[in-house]
Amino acid sequence: MLDGFTLLKAIGSADENDIKDCADFMDFSAETKAKHHGHLGRIFLIAAVIAAFLAVTASAIGLSVYFRQQEKLRNDYRVEENQVANYKEYPIPHAPDEGITVLSCINDGESYRLYAAISPISREEAEGYLKYVAYQNKCDIGESFTDISFTVTGGKLGYYMPYTSEWSFAPEDLEEPERDGDGNIIYDANGEPFRRPKQEALYRKYYNEAYDEESQTLILEIYIYDGPIASGRPIWIEACLEEKKFDKNGKIESRELIRKLGSTVIEPARYKPLTLYFPEPLEVTNEDGDVHLIYDGMEISTTAIYLLMRSPEADYVYKHDTAMSGEELTEQAEYRERWQNLRWDIDSNIKINFTDREPLYLNGAEASQYVDGVVRGMCLFDDITINVNNVESVSIGGQTIKVSDCRNSK
Repeated sequence: MLDGFTLLKAIGSADENDIKDCADFMDFSAETKAKHHGHLGRIFLIAAVIAAFLAVTASAIGLSVYFRQQEKLRNDYRVEENQVANYKEYPIPHAPDEGITVLSCINDGESYRLYAAISPISREEAEGYLKYVAYQNKCDIGESFTDISFTVTGGKLGYYMPYTSEWSFAPEDLEEPERDGDGNIIYDANGEPFRRPKQEALYRKYYNEAYDEESQTLILEIYIYDGPIASGRPIWIEACLEEKKFDKNGKIESRELIRKLGSTVIEPARYKPLTLYFPEPLEVTNEDGDVHLIYDGMEISTTAIYLLMRSPEADYVYKHDTAMSGEELTEQAEYRERWQNLRWDIDSNIKINFTDREPLYLNGAEASQYVDGVVRGMCLFDDITINVNNVESVSIGGQTIKVSDCRNSK
């Protein structure tokens, strides 16, 4: 069913020549009615209006998916409320593009999250791909699945998944709690038993939320890595549809190109962080006294935090020397573990305090880059955003540091 929002967008996408043709026909039918045919002209007029409406409706079916998805992303990430400066939305074409259409982009500092529409992709193709994503860990011998592959220039492709905004499942759709090697239940960050969704439930969620059968449109989240600090250079991306067949070991036996889905080039969103340098560097040392970390500050954006840290041992920790002996590699691995343990003790106990919301607790850096003597530890917020202007203080290493006391805080 078409609502007012969809019709408005559809009318805005109507071609100027089509509108003129309809107007000319209306003038002709009105003149014909007056001179010769009485009610016949009115019938032609109604037919023309219906034909025009159906043409606009066909376009609207595809376009409405794009507009709805952009509106959904704005709401999911609270773009206006939290003034998400590193979010960018792209103009919707006047008619649904065949291929790949990038709707929105988030710049996380060293990576991008693109939200793209793939169309047209048939129900059978979509089902094949979504089942591949949901069932890929349990592939039967000789079974074939549809997959989408990407080629990217201007960054490195990380992952791509069907986009769903809420990762929640009913209890009956979850597997039994995960257990460690000793049989103990594993708990998540909220203290709840960690339970994976059943693959059929995962497939249904992907199909219901990421695929629109009427317009044959699939919405994907595409993660692209761009380096320690995102360059903002253009990104070229191409999508292809493939068929993969698995062998008896569950590995890909063959892959065949079905068709190219299309390509596009975008200018990514800009990265605009709040950089905080602490009044005094925070220095920490382990109990043995052989690991030293110096936290200088952090970059805070609406979607991620980067911890800025130095260490006199960083060169050794990040050293990759193929000439090192087995004994030297073992010593390095043991020291690296002590170094990482101290980092974890600090990074997993950081709290961001706000003036407008409850504190945000960090669960440690997901990844780190060592560039020019500085270790940048990345902590993503996943599907939430914060208002950078409402950050009041940071609690780290047993200290609470006010934003107003930091250097380069604005």
